[in-house]
Amino acid sequence: VGLAGYLPKLAFVTIVPLVAMVLTPPVGLLVVLSSQAASLRPSNVVRSDALYEALYFAQLISFLTFPQVSTVAFSAFECEAFDDGRYLLKADYLVECHSPTWRPIAFLAVSTLVIHVFAIPLCFLLLLLHARRDIR
Repeated sequence: VGLAGYLPKLAFVTIVPLVAMVLTPPVGLLVVLSSQAASLRPSNVVRSDALYEALYFAQLISFLTFPQVSTVAFSAFECEAFDDGRYLLKADYLVECHSPTWRPIAFLAVSTLVIHVFAIPLCFLLLLLHARRDIR
């Protein structure tokens, strides 16, 4: 990625997928409108189809980025003990664990895990449960 230090890397892998998911509704709309049959359908059907396309792209982004995001976020808690009594972050030996420098990293890592590892999959589960009648 070319980012210096662990915190910018963590911020990058946290923010970029979220921004990409926010941009999926316009992409979904473009996909639906690019089909020739879109002009023949009522506007509410076009909006519904665009939403389904957006959800598809958001889920695809989530599934593709999940391993990288979770690996980087969990590495914020991997510290290595040294003989001098210090614990340094394995992902960035310039950061001492449990120090004021490490606290923003830990906060962002926990936030990342809550959002990407728990909240986003939970949202997809709720959407699937809501649509289970239509899926059958």
